[in-house]
Amino acid sequence: MSSSTKILLINSDSDLSEALIYQLSLNDRYQIIESAEDNVFTQINNNSFNIVIINSQTSKLNGHNVVKVLRRGGYKNPIIMLITHSDASNVDNNLSIEANEYIIKPFKYPALLKSIELQLRQFSKTEDTLNKIGSYV
Repeated sequence: MSSSTKILLINSDSDLSEALIYQLSLNDRYQIIESAEDNVFTQINNNSFNIVIINSQTSKLNGHNVVKVLRRGGYKNPIIMLITHSDASNVDNNLSIEANEYIIKPFKYPALLKSIELQLRQFSKTEDTLNKIGSYV
């Protein structure tokens, strides 16, 4: 893992937004970029993120659709979805959803941090990982 991990936080739950950004920014290794619902795909196309966290609630943004579109578009890095307890049954019933991990809200921040580190570590061992050494990728 590089010295700075770029995290895209796709956020449709404004109540949790500030707390998530604050908690994640306490770790100096994380660079957090928050995306509004209307420019998620612009952010993905214009930046290179190590991991995406989708903090979803029922709204215009359907986190499951975002995951599907990202995967179809070739995004291979880890995706973590923060979901409500009622959404958990939808995840169990729909095997085609392709996020790497689902964390049910409410959750403890250390659990989220552990999940981020685990997903990044697992991804760094896959053949989809790009490593940069100087000007070489």
